Amino acid sequence: MLEKIQGIWDDVLYYRQIIKKYYAEYSPYVIMAVKFFTMLALFLTINAHFHTIPFLSRPALILAVSLFCSVLPHAFISVFSALILTAQLAGLTVSGALIFVALVFLISVMRYLMLPGCGIVLAVLPMLFAWRIPFMVPLIVGLAGTAGSFAVVGGGVVIYYLLSLCYLSAPYLADPGASLVEHLLYLVKGLAASREMYLVLAFFCLTTLIVWLISRLSVNYSHYIAIGAGALFNMTVLIIGSAALGITSLKVWQVILGTLLALVVAGLYEFFKLSLDYARTEHVSFEDDEFVYYVKAVPKVVVPERADPETDLFDEADQALMTAYEPFPEDDDEN
Repeated sequence: MLEKIQGIWDDVLYYRQIIKKYYAEYSPYVIMAVKFFTMLALFLTINAHFHTIPFLSRPALILAVSLFCSVLPHAFISVFSALILTAQLAGLTVSGALIFVALVFLISVMRYLMLPGCGIVLAVLPMLFAWRIPFMVPLIVGLAGTAGSFAVVGGGVVIYYLLSLCYLSAPYLADPGASLVEHLLYLVKGLAASREMYLVLAFFCLTTLIVWLISRLSVNYSHYIAIGAGALFNMTVLIIGSAALGITSLKVWQVILGTLLALVVAGLYEFFKLSLDYARTEHVSFEDDEFVYYVKAVPKVVVPERADPETDLFDEADQALMTAYEPFPEDDDEN
């Protein structure tokens, strides 16, 4: 039984190595495709909820902007999505657009101070909230980010609830009878009174911190322990907190299914990013004139050597041809 399990694991590692090999070979095209589909999904999600400017909903424009973003650095995805969203919000309510711009500016300043290069989180997290699958973000950001990465996750949560408030209050915000100041006060009071936003904001930030802290521990399988602990903490506290505060918009089944999906996605991310062989861990110590160093060395998993299946196929074909067309024996000298 153990040999069979080991054989299955060796197959998994082998195909993982093949996938990483092809990704390394075709990574520019894969990254371009990912950026294209990410921008396309963001564009379509924004237009589905804020359809105030018909020009921004033209398929030709959507495809053109998505293709343009696919050849630019990934930071332009968040820039273009923010510009599109600001334009659509301005078509609905100027007050909502002003608050959104101010909020994005403040979060962008914090992002550059705490987590440079991850502005894509601010764009993707509200979209995943709209799709009801946001729970993978604190797990992955906690694994890949820094100690201050919780600020970016929290900013994405606040942006989503501001957009959700604008979407639900569209009839009032589109009323020309109310002044700009009244709209601003309405949105600010609506955000300040949102118990659900406070709950999700607090525990998404805490989940990110928990995953970051545990994944940095010098224990075996710390990254996978961090993923499991973060998912369990997030799911348990959200369910208990929503029940205690009487929040009915957070469905228990959505939290459970979303957390299970987040576990799978974060586990696959960590598996392809780093796979260690803890059975061959070594502890090394050495010293210099001032310090004594204790080092824990964990080797990466060794992928079992295998012949290339395409090479094997051609070798078998060549051997078959040699057998089928073996030269005729030479005639004897007597004949």
